[in-house]
Parts: sequence; C-alpha cells; structure tokens
Amino acid sequence: MTGRLWLATLAFSLLVWTGCADSPRGMPGRPASARSAPSIRRIPITPSRQTTYFSGPVLPDGTIDYVAAQNAYFSNGVTPENNVARILFAVLGSRAVQKPYPTSALKEIGLRLPPSDEGCFVPLDEYVEQSGETRGPERLAALKEKLGSAMDTLWSASDYPVIADWLSKNRRPLDRLWSVPEGGRYYTPVVSDYNPPTLGDALTCEGHLMLKGVAGDLARAMAARATLKFQLEDARGAWRDLMALRRLGLAIRDNPDMTFFALSIETSANDGTNALATSGRLSGALAREFLSDLESLPARKGFIEGTEVLARCDGLDLVMNFARGGPGVLDECKQTRFWEGRGFHAALPWWIEARERIDWDEVLRTYNLWYDRLVSAIDRELRMPSSDALAEYEQKQEEFWVPFIRELIRRGWNGEEEEEACSSAVRLILERSNGSGPANKTDVSRRVSVFLVCLFIPDMQTEVRLEQKIAEQTRLTVVAMALAAYKAERREYPEALSTLSPAYLKSVPIDRFTGKPLTYRRTDSGYILYTLGPNRRDDNGKYEGEMDDISVHTGPD
Repeated sequence: MTGRLWLATLAFSLLVWTGCADSPRGMPGRPASARSAPSIRRIPITPSRQTTYFSGPVLPDGTIDYVAAQNAYFSNGVTPENNVARILFAVLGSRAVQKPYPTSALKEIGLRLPPSDEGCFVPLDEYVEQSGETRGPERLAALKEKLGSAMDTLWSASDYPVIADWLSKNRRPLDRLWSVPEGGRYYTPVVSDYNPPTLGDALTCEGHLMLKGVAGDLARAMAARATLKFQLEDARGAWRDLMALRRLGLAIRDNPDMTFFALSIETSANDGTNALATSGRLSGALAREFLSDLESLPARKGFIEGTEVLARCDGLDLVMNFARGGPGVLDECKQTRFWEGRGFHAALPWWIEARERIDWDEVLRTYNLWYDRLVSAIDRELRMPSSDALAEYEQKQEEFWVPFIRELIRRGWNGEEEEEACSSAVRLILERSNGSGPANKTDVSRRVSVFLVCLFIPDMQTEVRLEQKIAEQTRLTVVAMALAAYKAERREYPEALSTLSPAYLKSVPIDRFTGKPLTYRRTDSGYILYTLGPNRRDDNGKYEGEMDDISVHTGPD
C-alpha cells in the first residue's frame, strides 16, 4: 500500500469520527447534555507560541481551551455596534442560527434575534413552497439556473417573472443590507458543552447557511436585483445593492468559519458588477465613479488568518484530544466508547501509561513548525500563484512522512484492513523497530510527531484554488470597469490594456498565474479579458471541464 493510500485511510477514519455529514465544521454531533470530566492525570505540556500557539486558558488537565482562546482572538475589537451579525440576524431571522446552537451565547455579546421571522428574507425554495409554485427538485433547479442568469446579465420581470416576484417579496430584508457599514466586523462565538471544552464538538452559529443554500440565495438575490434595477435605468440603485453586498462580504471574511459564505457573496457581487461594466450603457462619469468605489475597497482579508489561527487550532485541539484519549478516538469501532457517557478523554489504562513516554512539547513544536511552513506556502501562493509554493511544501511534507509509513508497512501494518488502524499504528510506534521492546522517549516522540502531522495538517489545495479564483475575478472586475469608462469616453475599447494606465488605472494588473500580462483582445462584440488560471494553459477564456481560465467579456458566452 502506498503512503497516500495509508493517509487516505487515516483521513477517512478521522472523517467518520468527526461526523462531517452532520456538522458544518466537520465535527461530531453533540451530546444531549453537558458532560462532566472525571479526574484525570495532567498531561505535561508547556504552553507557548511554539507548542500550543495560544498560551491559555489552560485546562485542569494541562491542555489548552481552544474554544475560549479562539473566541477571545476573533472577538477582539468587535462591539454590538460594529458587529455586522446584528444586521444579518435582522435580515435572516431564525434562519441565521442553526439548531441546537444556544441563543444565550448571542445575548452575552449583545446580539438578539428578531421576535419573529415576519419580514425576514425567504430563500427561494421556501418561496416556491409558500407560493404554490410547481414543486419538485427539477422545478427548483430550473429556477436556481434562472437566478444564476439573472445576476450576471441585464434582465426584466418579463424574462423571469417568478424570480422578479421573489425579489419583490424580499425587498425589505434586502434593503436592510444597505446599512452594512464600511469596516464592519463579524463575530459570533463557537460553543462547546463538553467538559473539557473542545472544538471537536463546537457549534457555530451560522455554519449551516452554506449547507442549506440560504447564504447563496441571499447573495444571488442582491446581485440579481441590482441587474434588474440597472435594466430599469436605476444605475445608482443597482450600484447601492452591489456595494452593500461587497461590504457584507468583507465583514463576513472577518470570521474564518464563514469564508465560503464570504466567497459566495464576492462572486455574486463580481457577476453583477461585470454585467453593468460590459453592458455598454454606463456613462463615462458613472463608470469612473464606480471604478473609484472599487479601488477604494479595503484589501481582502480573512483567508490567511483563518488558516493561521482557526484551522491550526482545530488541528491542535485534535492533538489534545489524542493526548487525552489516545488513538482509540480515531478508530471507528471505538467511537461509541469515547463519545458516550465518559467523553473522549476517558483514556484506556494502556494509553495513560503510554503517553508518559511521549514528549508532548516536542510533538506540538513539530506540528506547529509544519503548520508555519504551510501558512508561509499559502501566503506565497496567494500573492503569486506562479510560485508553486504549495506544491513544494506538499513535496517536502511527503518526504517527511513517507519513510515512517514504509517502516510501519515493513513491520506488517495494514491500515486498510484493520478495524483499529490508528490504535495498531500507535502500538507499533511505541515499540522498537525490531520489535524487541519499548522504544525510547525520543524515538516515540518523533514517530508520534510524524503520525499527527500526517493525520491532522489539512490539505488546503482546494481552498487555495477557490480563493485564488475569486481574487482574480475581483481584479478582472476592476479592469472591466476601467474598460467601461474608456469605452464610454472614447467610443471604442482600447487596442491594449496598457492604454488604461494612468488615465483609468494606476497600473494594469498582471496575470498572477503566469507572471505575464493579462490576456486581452478586442472582438466583434467588444472584448474578452482573462487570466490563464491554475493550469497556466491558454483555454481561450473558457472555464469548463479541465479548462480553468477566469474571464470577463462582452457579448454572448
């Protein structure tokens, strides 16, 4: 079995243990009531930036309360007045809070839900059900497709009457988004009722929004309303909607748990903005005004911080759970034992003795060292995708753990066939390589470090590629608005993008996937503008199948 298959097996065990299908953070279901922790032996850990990242709060067993630490970190500087969650709750009502998240946690930070959902945003599927529209998944899918078309092209009520009626009925909650302030923050606490608290069962307030489609419907509704307004000659009203959507997205990026909601918002805002910019109907003055607004937006934030803090601490919390309960917390056949009654930290006697032979500070230092390298690679990849920084990191990480896997396989371990794959792996880790007795503390600590780095540091390729895609979309949108201003004032599009600087853009951005100029050419219908995308191959501006160019263009698709 290859190292990657072994890793996939362990990842699957972790996936099952954490119950990804039932929880937005990929964590297990909560117990019916809070658990109390029995008296346990303190785990020798020295809190520091290099080991536990956060130095406290320290729990009685010597581990870190990452629930409290994360809440303290992400709530810093957030007040009831600048917390955009207040506005989102007014817009969505009870739909903004997943069950069984305790609303008392919101009251503690000065937030309250409206007394009823009357006047709150109604998602498209609920509207279809309430209005007596033809039901069924095919009908809803067709309406969703029309909504997608409505937000990236100009349209009228006669084109999509059901969508127009839905937007009309949601006018009031959509109008409330106008009040999202510039520089708004976004925070709601994560809650754990286990004792000791753990991110392993933590509930987030709004993590279900993307899973249930509410977030996407809200973002697309605002963008579709903007393109409808523009078609009705209300350009400023359209722009007001789109800028409110951008402010909401920037605020929500403050909360890394809401990253995908924020990206959905930004995508919708880009689609609506591009519809205006490529319409050929903007005056030069309006196009310049809108361009100035786009260039004045604060820098996009949240992704690196989410990786640096939230995802890291999710992993470190898993390491703490491993230290408390041993490898059995990852074995599917033992899940019930660790998650019913006693809590996952109720370790078996053999593990209580075995963990004394592990230098947990060394394990945590190794984990954080590799995580620092991951964050550095992601940062470089986002700033310049052509750097291949993430691929280089993954190659080095693989070189770190492949020898360890080969050693386990040589000693007869086969994780694909064992019900207790993690427990059997750890038992081998605790023995000498020749099986002649217990391994020394240095060897055990080194092997446990490799084991946990391999198991708990996430693969971020998908998230990074999505972040890159949306970031490039936004950069192209700014260029598209500059092209709209040029066309309005000079009656034609420029021969080359370089003509836009400095009259319309301070500088013309480059294709960050190749480090070369963006691809731009005039066409019979206007122009096509694109970046080559992660595959760095010119796909003629197309994004389908293996073709991944990111583009803006005038005329039909």
